Amino acid sequence: MKRWSVLLAEEVKQWPETRTGRMFGMISVYRGDTIFALLPDTRGLELPNAIAIKLNGTGKIEAEKWQSFAIEDDRELGEALKRLDKAYHRAVK
Repeated sequence: MKRWSVLLAEEVKQWPETRTGRMFGMISVYRGDTIFALLPDTRGLELPNAIAIKLNGTGKIEAEKWQSFAIEDDRELGEALKRLDKAYHRAVK
């Protein structure tokens, strides 16, 4: 999973206004100042092979604003990028 996280982070960092940081053993991904994804680094989510994508504008509490996506093999990296792209576009300033 760490390799997949690095690959996804490197791809996403090429998008305009995108940067990464570190938060609680995760790679945090931002568009400007808005966080839109978390990728496992030294720590995983509830599933060790999952990424977290923020669903801006939904949910009453912070935990309800996030969705997990489990990656089982290399073929699912494309779907993970699609989900990251949707979150990126929702993370408007």
